[in-house]
Amino acid sequence: MPKTPSWLKRLNPRAVWRSGRKAIADWKSKKPRSIKPRTYKPIHLATLIVMTFAALAITTAAAWIMWDAAQVPAKLITSPDLAVRAAQLRVDVIRNILAVGAGTGGLIALFLALRRQYVKERVDHADQEHKNRTADDSKHDAAERRVTDLYVKAAEQLGSEKAAVRLAALYALERVGQDNAEHRQTIMHLICAYLRMPFLSDGNGTMHHSGQLRKQEQEVRATAMSILEKHLRYEDLADEDGKVFPVGGASFWPGMEVNLNGAELDRLPFHMCAARNLSLENTRVLGSTTLRLFFSADGIFSFSGAEFGGVVDMTRAFFGKALFATGAEFKGRLAANKATFGLAIFQDAVFHAATSFHGIHAKSLDMTGARASYRAGRQHVWPEGFDLPPRPNGNNDELGRIRNLRDPS
Repeated sequence: MPKTPSWLKRLNPRAVWRSGRKAIADWKSKKPRSIKPRTYKPIHLATLIVMTFAALAITTAAAWIMWDAAQVPAKLITSPDLAVRAAQLRVDVIRNILAVGAGTGGLIALFLALRRQYVKERVDHADQEHKNRTADDSKHDAAERRVTDLYVKAAEQLGSEKAAVRLAALYALERVGQDNAEHRQTIMHLICAYLRMPFLSDGNGTMHHSGQLRKQEQEVRATAMSILEKHLRYEDLADEDGKVFPVGGASFWPGMEVNLNGAELDRLPFHMCAARNLSLENTRVLGSTTLRLFFSADGIFSFSGAEFGGVVDMTRAFFGKALFATGAEFKGRLAANKATFGLAIFQDAVFHAATSFHGIHAKSLDMTGARASYRAGRQHVWPEGFDLPPRPNGNNDELGRIRNLRDPS
């Protein structure tokens, strides 16, 4: 097979496209240069000399033309009266020549005055713009410092022993995120980190479950979860150029990443919420998990190793890219009716109660090693191509392995 010439490789459309995108990204990443007031150089001496000679040339040419036109032949002067009138004509010509010279000089002076005024106005305008930009930058820096101080103070308050202080910190963080979109993801990470912390730990790994402290901590965590739910909830789905995306009101924070890995939660109320990524790996949810109408077009939803103690509702949820549930345990009922997954992996998952995948849409579905309860029997609704075979005679196990009807093995 002949070797591809190097010049042809350089014309590869994909390579050209990648290099173009990289160049655009590098250009966008460059910091804008600071614009300073424009300065103007004074008029050069040679320019003034040229203008002076031009004025003299114009005046000389005009004088020669007018003087030549005003000449009266001597033979025509036949009387003293005509001689006087010829002398007056020469005086008028001289006066006009002087007027032309003065006018030419005046035009040069007017040009210099106009240039001086133009330069002064441009410099004043540029200087004022520079002052305005400096004032705006100072105002922006002051606002950023104020936001940073609020953020740092609220983050410190989250470690307080008093529940009221922790609650105030959560609301302060929410206010900062609502007013400053660029800080929303950081605040979302901070609230999720608080929920991932051990429940009522004293910092030495000792867990406290005393009645009053537990009740206060539950209230703080419920507030944190309600803040997440409030700002992840959308109002409707919009379609533009074939791309579907969630839209919401002023309280909706789009494009968030939610990381609750390893957290212990009383419940997970994400009904009609949207996020770029949702991670619940090794998370333990004691109560119900509501993911009904949850939307994630291009993100990944992962709850591998998670344990769900209550009902899990994923009805009409949309995970356009992937859902990973390897080793997840569902102790309560699972409803994933009419859910949409780009890739769904339920390897080694355990379903202890009735499970319904009615109307599920998935480009690829893997349930290798998954097990389900025999007790639920006909209450199970499996995806097309999967089922739970009857319990073998003499087998007292409560769980059976889900079978892939399309796999002969």
